[in-house]
Amino acid sequence: MIRGLFSRQFSWMKAATYVSLSGVALGSMVVGISPVLAQSATTFELNRAICANDWNTAVNVSGRLIAEDGVTPANRQSLMTLRAQLEEYRAEGVILANSQACDRIDPYFLADVTPSTVQTGEPLGWEGAVAEATENRYSTEFITESQQLSLPVHLGSQLGLENAEPIDLSRGLTVVPGHVGAGHNVYGFVARLGDRLTLDVDVTQVMTGSLYTSDDSQLFVFDRDGRLLMSADDESTTEDAHTSRISDLVIPQTGLYFAVVTSYNNDPIFNQDGRLAGWRDNGGGRFDYTLSLSGATPTSALVR
Repeated sequence: MIRGLFSRQFSWMKAATYVSLSGVALGSMVVGISPVLAQSATTFELNRAICANDWNTAVNVSGRLIAEDGVTPANRQSLMTLRAQLEEYRAEGVILANSQACDRIDPYFLADVTPSTVQTGEPLGWEGAVAEATENRYSTEFITESQQLSLPVHLGSQLGLENAEPIDLSRGLTVVPGHVGAGHNVYGFVARLGDRLTLDVDVTQVMTGSLYTSDDSQLFVFDRDGRLLMSADDESTTEDAHTSRISDLVIPQTGLYFAVVTSYNNDPIFNQDGRLAGWRDNGGGRFDYTLSLSGATPTSALVR
C-alpha cells in the first residue's frame, strides 16, 4: 500500500493528478497530450514509486523523464542526480521512512540518507566468501589470499584500456554518467577476491548516431591483463530494453579491473593470446547513459 500518498495535498501532486484524470476524461475529445502534460503525469508516477520505496520503477520512470523533450536543462540535471541516488538505493535495498520518501515539496529532489546496509568495518574472510558465492565450484588452490594493494592504484596502459576513468568505490558501489558514440569509454576499479559484482548500463537519452538512432548498448569487463571476464548487451536482458546488465560476476583475485561501455557493433579486438588488442570503434549509435556498479568491497577495507 502506498502510505497515504493520495491524502497529501502538495501542488505538484494535485496538478499531476488533474493531468492524469483529465487525460482519461478528455481522451475522446483530443488527439494527444502535450509534452508538458505528459511530463507532469510521469512526474506523478515517479513520486508515487519513491513514496512506495519501489526503486526499480522509480529508476525506470526517472530515465523516461530525463529523455522527455519538455524537460529543462536544470531539471534534467536534477533528474540525473536523483536517478543516480535511486540506483544506489535499489542496489542497497534501502527502506526510507514515510516522512523522507513522501513528504517532499520538490518532485526531483530526495534528501540523501546513508544506507544502513553499506558494508563497514574489517574485511571479511574472503576465502570462505568466494566458496559460498560460487557454491564451492572452484578448487582450494584457486581460493587463496590475493595480493594486498596500496592505493591509489596505477591504471596502467594495457592496449584497449588506456585512459581509463577511475571509479570511486569508497562505499562499495557507485553510479557514473557517460556519453558514447562510435568510440568506447573505459572505467577502472579495484575489487577483492570473492566480491560478487553487478554492473548496469542504463540508457537515459538517445541521439542520432553515425549509422542509426538506437539505444543499443554493450558492456564488457576485463582484468588488468586485458582478458575478458564477462559481457552483456541490452538484447540479453529481459527486465529493461534500455539496460545492459552483468550480474553475479565473482572476482577471481584482488586486483584491478576494467568496465567498458560501447554502442552496438563496436566489439573488442583480441590478439592470439586472447587478450584485448583494441576496439573496432565503429559503433553506429549515440546516447547518454549511467553506469552503476555494486557488490564491491569498500576501498578503505582493501588496505590494512
